[in-house]
Amino acid sequence: MRRVALCVVIAVSLCPPAIAGKPSGGGGSTAPNPQIAYEVLSGKSNKLVVSDENGTNASTLFSSALAFHFDLAPRSQHQIAIVDSSSALRLLTYGVTGTGAFATTANVVLDTGAYAPRRNSNVDFSPDGTKLAYACNSNGVDSEHLCVYDLTAQSASEWGTDSFYWDLAWFRGGGAIAYSTEDADGVTRLHEIDGAGATPQVIFETRSDLYLDASRTNANALVLDYHDTAGNALIGLWQDGNFIDPDLAHSSVGFFGETNCRDDELAYLGPPNTSPDWYIRSLTSGLSTTFSKTYLHWVQFWPTCS
Repeated sequence: MRRVALCVVIAVSLCPPAIAGKPSGGGGSTAPNPQIAYEVLSGKSNKLVVSDENGTNASTLFSSALAFHFDLAPRSQHQIAIVDSSSALRLLTYGVTGTGAFATTANVVLDTGAYAPRRNSNVDFSPDGTKLAYACNSNGVDSEHLCVYDLTAQSASEWGTDSFYWDLAWFRGGGAIAYSTEDADGVTRLHEIDGAGATPQVIFETRSDLYLDASRTNANALVLDYHDTAGNALIGLWQDGNFIDPDLAHSSVGFFGETNCRDDELAYLGPPNTSPDWYIRSLTSGLSTTFSKTYLHWVQFWPTCS
């Protein structure tokens, strides 16, 4: 994805005032650094980079010729999960150098046994950092499974079966997994499943790609990328059948939204459509800054502040 020295353009623009119904929390600027992780293509290498929110103190923790998806464990755990196009589930462990920079100390391919990840499946840490959810055993056509790897037991298990797992996230404090599917009737459905073999419940429907992530301060809320009835690409905060706020980004286009550890900042992919930029929006002041005009993938904040 990108080189160690991040080329960032910072451009502050006035946006609408603070968002009604946002989760409560303090200022994100006091969170320990680095605060952002992202994947960037640099030459023929996909790189996992961490940096401060303004792009300084960038360090590369992982590099691969293969594209990959990743997720950050709770900050104190110092681990990152990666699934790439070889169907490997990796666990990176990193330390902090004497200068305060992050550096990889271990890179292990987990033994998933009969539950190998789908190529480039999304992956998500449980809130306590002990489990990983991902899509596995795909036939590449119309069937795959939802799997969970237990880092304590060092083994994987199957939770359910569906046609295709578009995206997934733990929520309800780790008591359930939410996941989206694109079904044959053209409807994208958001499901909730609360254990291995449990019956999934449909909790939201839309006619578009549906990406999701958990709120950091509200165990029952999800950050959803969806299209409204007019076809607008929005990022909303959703809970139990209703949007607390249907438009967190207040942007003409918004994709891949994720909030920081206090739910008071939003990272998202926004306009222009021809060459999307990544933005960070304060959900307190309503100000947005351009994080990068280099095309990045999967920008994430750490899910916990400490």
